[in-house]
Amino acid sequence: MPLCILLFSTLIISLYGISSAQQIGEQAEMNRLEQQADDLAAQDDPDGAALAIGKAAMMATIIAEKQREAPVRSLFESVGKFFRGQEYTYRALAIFQLTGGQAPAPRGVCQFLEQAEKLITQAHVSLTQMTNLNPPADSRHQRYTAHLKHWEVILPEITFDLAC
Repeated sequence: MPLCILLFSTLIISLYGISSAQQIGEQAEMNRLEQQADDLAAQDDPDGAALAIGKAAMMATIIAEKQREAPVRSLFESVGKFFRGQEYTYRALAIFQLTGGQAPAPRGVCQFLEQAEKLITQAHVSLTQMTNLNPPADSRHQRYTAHLKHWEVILPEITFDLAC
């Protein structure tokens, strides 16, 4: 009987460790994809940036679904919306490049930017309503809030530059 209890407790501990490691791995992959999107955007590859940040949005959604705490789930859902907004922006820029890169941008490009603005606004509202997050969620919240504020400046500038 003691041997069964020992084996059972070892199994539970190892399964918990695997589950925790998988979540950490998923968050690391999301961060890697986000960084890859930033790098590709800096290299003037909006199509590649859109693909990478789209995958990061998918990872954020997967991570959100696995969260037990509602505030942390909400945080990752907001991050997913933010990443989707970035994806639409990069897609708009890629299409703009493909269509010659001359303002005014085609209507489809402007529609992508409008959708991006809606998603980024939704993410902003969600993130500003969050309070009392525990570490490490609190540091993620602060990081994405600051990053989102940056995008709230960039997106209107892009829209203006493309004459949408």
